Amino acid sequence: MDNKTTEEKLKKILTGVAVVAGLGVLGFLLVYAPDGKEISVPAMDNLATPVSETKTAETLQKEEGIKKELKGIEFFPEEGRTHVPQDTRVTYKTNPPTSGFHYDKWLPPSVYEEDKTIPELLVHNLEHGNVVIYFDRASLNAKDNEALLMLPRKHAGQWDGVVLVNKKGMEQPIILTAWRTSLFLKEYDSAKVSAFLDAFLGRGPENPVR
Repeated sequence: MDNKTTEEKLKKILTGVAVVAGLGVLGFLLVYAPDGKEISVPAMDNLATPVSETKTAETLQKEEGIKKELKGIEFFPEEGRTHVPQDTRVTYKTNPPTSGFHYDKWLPPSVYEEDKTIPELLVHNLEHGNVVIYFDRASLNAKDNEALLMLPRKHAGQWDGVVLVNKKGMEQPIILTAWRTSLFLKEYDSAKVSAFLDAFLGRGPENPVR
């Protein structure tokens, strides 16, 4: 092999390495914005599709079964699982959020007022396998409120806990969320709440315990 041919091959290899390195830097900038203030999930379109986006036949079958049991439940594409700096605010595609970039910390299962929580923490709870329930305390009677308030006490595990968030002015008085999933309820329904918890509690993508 002559020197000219060898040089041409080396140039091709070095060019390829430079392109890959450039993409890596771009990916880093997209995930960790240099100004550290905001990352928009739609801007992730140029990044590799998360592995969990590829649904197996078993997953699809399971989701269809849950849809039949829980009318109105919705499943959404995963928006990513990357940790971001704690001064970052993330734009989520669903409201309330059901997946996406989030902080490396989370909230202990308990009852919170909305102003004491932040979506970037709650999304990490969902990744852990927690169920986050939003409720409008003022729109529910005392009996239904008490039933909801019991849930974080009963389910207090790091990987299978319930986080309850009092949020005013919601479209529906109760919204159940799990990883990639939500269910809006017009009123408290113990059977639907129990079925939702049974389907998703402890089954988050980070460390499923059921």
